[in-house]
Amino acid sequence: MLSRTAGSRTVSSALFLDFLLPGARSTSSSATPTWYQELLTDKRPKKAKKPRVLKPSVAQPLHALRRPTDPTETTLSPSELWKTWSLDARDSAGRKSAKTPDGPEDVVVPDTSPNVPRQFLRALKSGRLADALAAWDEMANEGTLSALGPARLTQASRALEALIVSTPESATLSEEFVRLREPCTYLALRNEGHALRALLIYLVQSRHGMVATEMFVSFLDAWSRHLEDVTEPHLAKSETDLSDDEIFLAASAGEREVAPPLISDLMTTVVVALSLHQDFTSVIRIALRCGRRPRRQSAVEILPLLRLTDTQAKLAQTYLAHATTAIIAQSPASVRAHTQNLGASGNVPRLNALYTRVLQGLGDEYPWATLDPSRVSAQRPVLLDESVFVQFIKAFCHIRRLDLVEKLWDDIGRLGHAHSVVLWTGLMQYTSAVKGADYGNRLWGAMLASNVEPDTLAYQAFITAYLQERRMPLAVEKLAELEAKLKRSPAPHEGLSLEPLYNSVLRGYLNSRQHDEALALVERMKRDGPTPTIATYNTLMAHYTEVRDFKSVSWVLRKMASEGLRGDGFTYSTLLRALLAVVSREEAVQRTLSMMDRQGVEPNVVTYSSIITHLLGERTEAAFLAAMDMLKWMEAGKRELAPTVITYTAILKSIYERSVLPATIAKECRDYILQQMRRRQVEFTAVTYGILVKACLGNGTSDGLRDGLRYFRDMRARNLPISAGIWYVVLDGLAKRQEWGLANAMADEVSALGIVGEKSWLNRLVQSIRKRTRIDSLMDDAEGHDY
Repeated sequence: MLSRTAGSRTVSSALFLDFLLPGARSTSSSATPTWYQELLTDKRPKKAKKPRVLKPSVAQPLHALRRPTDPTETTLSPSELWKTWSLDARDSAGRKSAKTPDGPEDVVVPDTSPNVPRQFLRALKSGRLADALAAWDEMANEGTLSALGPARLTQASRALEALIVSTPESATLSEEFVRLREPCTYLALRNEGHALRALLIYLVQSRHGMVATEMFVSFLDAWSRHLEDVTEPHLAKSETDLSDDEIFLAASAGEREVAPPLISDLMTTVVVALSLHQDFTSVIRIALRCGRRPRRQSAVEILPLLRLTDTQAKLAQTYLAHATTAIIAQSPASVRAHTQNLGASGNVPRLNALYTRVLQGLGDEYPWATLDPSRVSAQRPVLLDESVFVQFIKAFCHIRRLDLVEKLWDDIGRLGHAHSVVLWTGLMQYTSAVKGADYGNRLWGAMLASNVEPDTLAYQAFITAYLQERRMPLAVEKLAELEAKLKRSPAPHEGLSLEPLYNSVLRGYLNSRQHDEALALVERMKRDGPTPTIATYNTLMAHYTEVRDFKSVSWVLRKMASEGLRGDGFTYSTLLRALLAVVSREEAVQRTLSMMDRQGVEPNVVTYSSIITHLLGERTEAAFLAAMDMLKWMEAGKRELAPTVITYTAILKSIYERSVLPATIAKECRDYILQQMRRRQVEFTAVTYGILVKACLGNGTSDGLRDGLRYFRDMRARNLPISAGIWYVVLDGLAKRQEWGLANAMADEVSALGIVGEKSWLNRLVQSIRKRTRIDSLMDDAEGHDY
């Protein structure tokens, strides 16, 4: 078949290159400048760019007006840098307080403002509720509420909040106080929710919980109508969605649902109000309608304000926990994400608590879920998918708690739910990963003994277990059994593709050096199905590139072309890796781009970014420099190909994590990227800052510490939201570097912010840092006293 001997590599490389770009091999020049010279003096012809159109009031990014220096432009030591943070924070706060009113006492009304809005704000400032409502009614009747611009909306919301908080509690609501719902709702619809939050809290404090609930439901209705009426709704700026602060590099950014302002605080208050009436059904109904989990910090802040007894507080927390679980459980994808996160972090108590609440939701004490579609009702609105239990099995197996898996299996039986093939498949798949394929074989026998017929997914799980242990004969035997079963009863799962399974078997053949069998499998797939796709040929290309069999790589490319298949990001990054082994980097990039043109691939930022991501994953100098060349092509191309913050962050992360480059070249590359981001006005987000801080602190060098702290300082200077997750990344990075002084100072700061939950991982880290700092202090004292 295809030769891979050492003697044929020269000829193989020549054939490979001739196929890619016939007659072009002689065009390469050894006099081309080095890559970093190209970065600084790029002489490629660039297309004329349209002048950037800026808004009249903004000539540059707002944060650039007082932007800190870049990580490569300062020489402060980490300790000196830390000393500047408090001063910077005070200066920032001072500048802010000098320009922006923080409370109702500082309300400043320009002389040019309309008379009625001015009267409304002055009445709120002085606490004259009747006059304020009269002015509000006049503006509403005359249609002049739009005269309250963004600044006045903020002032009005804060002033209303102060007025409500200062009002004594009363068993009876005055007519004026009931009328506050209109201005509070109006302000909340424009992302100023502090007044509405204060009003709901006041109503619950006064034990008018049902009024608060009705008001909140009415606001949700108005919010839905408001989103339909506006074409570009404002994003809620009062609350950070914690899911945006997870430290992961997103592959793409989809359109996100716009949340009401302070939705977590509002929802928490209403859940407490309903818990006082023990109306659990309404709690679940409202929680599912909101669709967003209340933050733990909301309960920490609001519950003490409502003057609850210990029994009432405990019941409110139980209702909040079940409301959160119901929101998670209604989406299998959400369950998968949460169980994976808890399992990966080893947080057994929280994982077990989540599972316990799901069981309680299926029970009678706190009913909100069912496994039977015919039992879905107002009391049990959540139809629980069986895959939820499979995700818990996966998480329990990940932390190697098979005792919890056994308990789950028994719990399902106690609920009266039959162990379906879906549950058996999940059990075999994940327990086999812990105890081996032989254990899975025993489960297979137990499944058959229970009169459960295995489906295609069950066969896939079993075959995959054998492939992971490289037991090809048994895997092939099971595959033949599956094929025979499909011939007797085809299409057991409509729309289910078997190609991933066949690709796994193909990879197993290649890893076992059974190349003839691998190619025979591809031919059988073409003849009998499933039809090979680009993923099948990517599997072949990746293997042949790994073993440097370039003749076979060329053969795969010809097969793809003859069958009309277009490559994807993985295809072209694999091709580029193969080319880097036989030609210069510049020629490798040029040939890859030419191949994309020949295959009619429409250039777009996703394709280029995908190639760059795969190249960075190689962790070699040649692949990294090729990724930089691809970045240059993106920058020199059309505006639609311009790199995004995700592209730039991926390359910076690769530099900081484990740079395979010489220090001088790495610095030039880092400087170039930061310069390009400034020139193109591409700004880091809270997520990308978190990624870079984690990468810098984790590389173990003094420069990494300095750069990580500066990125964090830059993030704070731009007033970006810093979640508990990012604080954890910073503190954990400092602790692993044993920078106990810095870590302890930052632990004090994060504690003062009030975002550390009593049982959170962040709190455990803070306590661990303080304990270690005390030990070091005692040791220093002991040395000083010659003990």
